[in-house]
Amino acid sequence: MWLACGIFGIAPIAVTCQSPKNNNEEAGPSTRRQQADALIQKALERFAAEDFKGNVQILKEAATIDPTNPRVWWKLCEAYQLTEEMNLAIDACKRNLEINPDGVSHNSLGLVYLAQKDYKHAQQEFEKATADSSVPPIVYQNLVFALSGSKQYERAASSAERMIEVSAGDPPNIKSGYELLLWALFDSKQYEKMAASAQRLIGASPDDPSSVRLGYEMLGVADDKIGRTTEAQRAFAKAGFVSCQIGNNDKGEPSLNCHN
Repeated sequence: MWLACGIFGIAPIAVTCQSPKNNNEEAGPSTRRQQADALIQKALERFAAEDFKGNVQILKEAATIDPTNPRVWWKLCEAYQLTEEMNLAIDACKRNLEINPDGVSHNSLGLVYLAQKDYKHAQQEFEKATADSSVPPIVYQNLVFALSGSKQYERAASSAERMIEVSAGDPPNIKSGYELLLWALFDSKQYEKMAASAQRLIGASPDDPSSVRLGYEMLGVADDKIGRTTEAQRAFAKAGFVSCQIGNNDKGEPSLNCHN
């Protein structure tokens, strides 16, 4: 606490910065919140400078000063991931959830599990997050990633459909939702549904050339898998290609390869 006052020069502190013990005992909740918020701003400067360990240290000090501040624990959850201290990140996220158990907090914890490829726990947290109607559509994308990671492709497709629904009026998220849906349907070998969804994407974004092209590419792949060769060639031609295949990139991840 003395370090915070002496080094960082926090202005709105009513008590004299003499010792950690005296300051913590005398400062009221409002003052401690101001001190913690000021330290969070300092931590953001360390983050911007890519001093991730310094970012963590300042946030830890803020947590000591104001341990019931959910913003401190939320930022610590992110900060520990950057220093690859994943167990500490999980602990910080759980502390945040105890104070502020909303969808965004569950999403934060889910992202830590997802980074560890712990798809089971990631899925559980993202499902809790999406139960909160106020969360942004991208949380559904995270749920799709977790479900796909555990090879639950049909459930991933259902979550992608939900993402499309909640993204009404938001073209970028609608496109992302359709892309996730098409991949999930391909992975689950639901080629008829994949073809129908590709046509829906084309109809939903007629003025977006990239969405239309993606729709025709994936429609061609689906038709080809079904055995509709002529239809597949026609779809590929509308996308500007002779053919497209699903393959793996250098990381072993599935990717769409199209050829003229």
